[in-house]
Amino acid sequence: MLLLHSPCLPFRVARLPRFCVVQLLWFFVFLATMSSVTGERDGNRPFSVIVVGSGLAGLTATIEAEKAGANVILLEKTANTGGNSAKATSGMNATPTRAQLMQHIEDSLHEFEEDVIASGGGFSDPQLVDVLVKSSAYAYNFLETFEGLNLSVVSQCGGHSKPRTHRLPPSPDGKPSPVGWTTVSTLKKFVTSLPAVTLRTNSRVTHLLKDSAGKVGGVGLESGEEVRAGAVVLATGGYSHDRSADSFLSKYAPSVVNLPTTNGNFAEGDGVRLGLGVGAGVVDMDKVQVHPTAFVDPKDPLSSVKFLAPEALRGSGGVLVDSFGERFCNELGRRDEVSEKILSLPGGVAFLLLNDEAADIFGRPNLGFYSFKGFFVEYPDAQSAASALGFPQGSLESTLRRYSESAERGEDSFGKKVFPVKAFDPNKKVMIAKITPAIHYTMGGLKINPFSQVQGENAEPILGLFAAGEVTGGVHGKNRLAGNSLLECVVFGRISGKAAASFSSFLAGIQQADFDFVGGEVAASPCPAPVESLLSVSEEEGTKGVKGMRAEKEALEALHGLSRGTTKEEHEHTTQAQ
Repeated sequence: MLLLHSPCLPFRVARLPRFCVVQLLWFFVFLATMSSVTGERDGNRPFSVIVVGSGLAGLTATIEAEKAGANVILLEKTANTGGNSAKATSGMNATPTRAQLMQHIEDSLHEFEEDVIASGGGFSDPQLVDVLVKSSAYAYNFLETFEGLNLSVVSQCGGHSKPRTHRLPPSPDGKPSPVGWTTVSTLKKFVTSLPAVTLRTNSRVTHLLKDSAGKVGGVGLESGEEVRAGAVVLATGGYSHDRSADSFLSKYAPSVVNLPTTNGNFAEGDGVRLGLGVGAGVVDMDKVQVHPTAFVDPKDPLSSVKFLAPEALRGSGGVLVDSFGERFCNELGRRDEVSEKILSLPGGVAFLLLNDEAADIFGRPNLGFYSFKGFFVEYPDAQSAASALGFPQGSLESTLRRYSESAERGEDSFGKKVFPVKAFDPNKKVMIAKITPAIHYTMGGLKINPFSQVQGENAEPILGLFAAGEVTGGVHGKNRLAGNSLLECVVFGRISGKAAASFSSFLAGIQQADFDFVGGEVAASPCPAPVESLLSVSEEEGTKGVKGMRAEKEALEALHGLSRGTTKEEHEHTTQAQ
């Protein structure tokens, strides 16, 4: 109990829900009663944390575990790192941020949380959503400490009430900067520079190792090798590619199993199976996100794996029409809603239109990649496009005129109220791509608590086992908002890495383990300032550090105060954090 009353604990236990406090007490009691774990050795260094999976969640967990003093081994089953995180294109959600402030975007934690809960349809775990939202600004600042990760482009994607999805601008030489690829590449470079981290690719984990007390303390590899450590973090992604007869998709979501997917063949549900093997509980396994817009490649239209047409295309002003040249939905509606509309159309396909203004908002370099792949075709005007695509004569021109009139009024018959592009002149150039819905993300997975501990079927944490990213369930409910995948990876990747390192080092590191981003509650204490510990990374660690931290914190505080809908509690939270 003394630990819980320590002024050095940087979050307020009294403010946590009762069952969360019980879990926290239980966690600390076991920490105090167990002996140290030596682990396996790489040279002279004992492994204290094993991270399985090298996407954004795994890389982030590795960074935070190493920063907390752990010697980490990062295991990746394929030859390459990055996973599906490397394919992310729309961006990462966060509020309040410097980019929002500079662009005079008014947003609040309350509005963000309401959007996530609404999108989840009542299935989201409110505690996990609270952690996600209140940690989002910390996640944004964490990424911006790395050279080249300037998340300054902000868009409003489907299901969001405000612009808060951040991505990268083109590089100075005009080349595209895909946010997922650039982020994981940058973090991988940093991870491989850390002396206390060992990265091993082509190392498939087949099972978890438990001791007689039920604690997870290592992994078994396909090669027959065993690697032991004090704690294991699972960050293996979802199960959106495996459509075999015994797959999770076939078992829990048979209605979508025949749809194409945007996922790589590594998304097989490995981490969920590993967790189930040691008695882990799962949640929302039937909740599978079908993204409304995946490109139909004219060179291979029947391919079962498709390139994603990112939501940022619609967030930049893209318009959807059917095979008759007519609009049929709010392009910025929730993903599940738009997907359902498209799947009801003939052939389950639609067409995505951009004009020059939308192309400029999205970014010409990024758009150029999709044009190079042959996904977008340019036409001199709407009449030429309609003729080439077989639309009824005059239909597309009429549709675009009605769209422009609705944009001028500020609302259309589909309930759309946000129009990134106000005028769509049918007599000017238009770029069009054929799209279809595809399996994109699995909201279900291992059940975790706010400390990223994997919970057993009895809802008690499994000692030594943590998880982050798409391998977990409970955050998104029945539908994930665009931009929340990368955010989830960073937020819970950081939590799991620090928690696993603290678990592995036992009582020696508990008072230094800053869970300040858990729930966003920061208590005044004589400990090092938690916000600064989160936002700063030393020059020696290969990052640029935080530029003008004091000015940035003042800007964030000002943004809170200026945001419409900012509650007194949120303002107090920000003030405490400063």
